[in-house]
Amino acid sequence: GSGKSTLIDIICGIVHPNNFEYIINNEKYEPSQISNINEYISYVPQQINFFNRTLIENITLKFNSIDDNDVIFVNKIITLLDLDKFVEKLPNGINTYLGEKSQNMSGGQRQRLSIARALFRKKPIMVFDEATSSIDMKTEKNIYKRIKELEFIKCIIAVTHRESILNDDDNCIFINNGEIVYDGKYKNYEPK
Repeated sequence: GSGKSTLIDIICGIVHPNNFEYIINNEKYEPSQISNINEYISYVPQQINFFNRTLIENITLKFNSIDDNDVIFVNKIITLLDLDKFVEKLPNGINTYLGEKSQNMSGGQRQRLSIARALFRKKPIMVFDEATSSIDMKTEKNIYKRIKELEFIKCIIAVTHRESILNDDDNCIFINNGEIVYDGKYKNYEPK
């Protein structure tokens, strides 16, 4: 309730407050000047919806045109997200149909598949809105580390209640009751 998700919606260009401008690399922009911001952002929401299609189709969102390169990249993402064992147990691997509810998956598996969908787009900015809250902390930390190593990733913006994913040099914004209470390097943060 402190405004984190609203801030993410503004960053992603979903919401445009009145009298608002973006400041990117110390330059000011009106929302209309960066209407193509979604071309650079992959958004991972708190909840994900699946289609009654195969696992690979749910990741790629390609329903008729999956090629060999897509399969190779999806398998790389599955390994990166520690989903190998989950996929191996599926009757047809990445070609197994998922139901819309996908009730046979844990919350952590669902969240990792949501991240896989976002990573498949190969956008330079990843935005996570509590997207790893159902993943254990050790796996979460490994996933963030691996994602940061991907060549196409330039920036990760993560809304989280867990500080375990943060490195000393990460820039952090702490929000409390709708107010920014800290903006700076994590190593310099001193809780009050």
